Amino acid sequence: MINPDNKLGVNAAFQGRTTPNTLNLGLQVLSGRGIISGFSVTPVSGLTVSIGAVAGTPDAAIVQDDIGNRLIMTTRSTVPIEQELSAAPEEGSRIDAVVIYTNNPPEVLESIPTADNPTVCAMLVVEGEASASPVAPDDTAIRAAITADEASGATAYYAVLAYITVEAGVTDITAGEIQAGDAVAATGGWQAGSNIQINGTTISATDTTYTAGTGLNLNGTQFVADTSVLATQANLNSKAVGTTETYTIPYTSWLTQSAIDPFKYKTTVSAAYIIGNSTLVELINDQAVQFAKYGLAIGSVSGQSITLYSLEQPTSALTLSINFKEVA
Repeated sequence: MINPDNKLGVNAAFQGRTTPNTLNLGLQVLSGRGIISGFSVTPVSGLTVSIGAVAGTPDAAIVQDDIGNRLIMTTRSTVPIEQELSAAPEEGSRIDAVVIYTNNPPEVLESIPTADNPTVCAMLVVEGEASASPVAPDDTAIRAAITADEASGATAYYAVLAYITVEAGVTDITAGEIQAGDAVAATGGWQAGSNIQINGTTISATDTTYTAGTGLNLNGTQFVADTSVLATQANLNSKAVGTTETYTIPYTSWLTQSAIDPFKYKTTVSAAYIIGNSTLVELINDQAVQFAKYGLAIGSVSGQSITLYSLEQPTSALTLSINFKEVA
């Protein structure tokens, strides 16, 4: 296993003992493995590429084992990691995969453990087979390469940061030959034409009624429960016509709060749209990674003021869209 200058880390406990499925609330709304933020792969010179450590962009990726358990790997340095690819094939082309991984379990056997457990983390380039119609290394090939790297390949947690096409005879890699690796998908969100669930009860996407109780947050959508109209009928069609306003929220405007668990931060925006008793106010989840990272939701609506909650404090300005629709 090679972790260049111990620049990679994993969010396992000191000395590696951890319960992967309960590590991070944010992981529960994500599907599969892949980059959450950063970990960009760019050409340097020749067949060398640079990974991560872009100023202002944290590197974080979900790595997954053979049965779906997940951890988060990060970089521990402000200096990019460099990886050199093998010489280009004489004929055809191949697709290489830039892979990060950590042992399973991520157990560190150090007398003095190091934060983020860098000794169980590694990066390698998994070389594809040269062909006239090359294919990228699959799970079997990647796990075999991790095993050859003297790690727990069959069960390791890993993610592919990028796929790089190496044409016959080339001596330099260009940006156009580098493609995105694994993509993290959000399992939450409201998709048109799909059924939705409220507290385990499935409601068909064609249903138009919802009886209000004390309020409902559905994947970031706030249904105001104290209106007479919502007590009888509300249109739950996500394609319904409405007015959308966009707000750019500085990261400095998020304030700490403890009243609403598990949210740690809140901020407010002022709507230009006149909000009445029959107005449905919806926070639009059009940025899956951002919503998964911060767990954004509407907390309350009072007059023209809308309070937003976040699981973590954003590190940069967020651009959010809110839709207003009259349901009367």
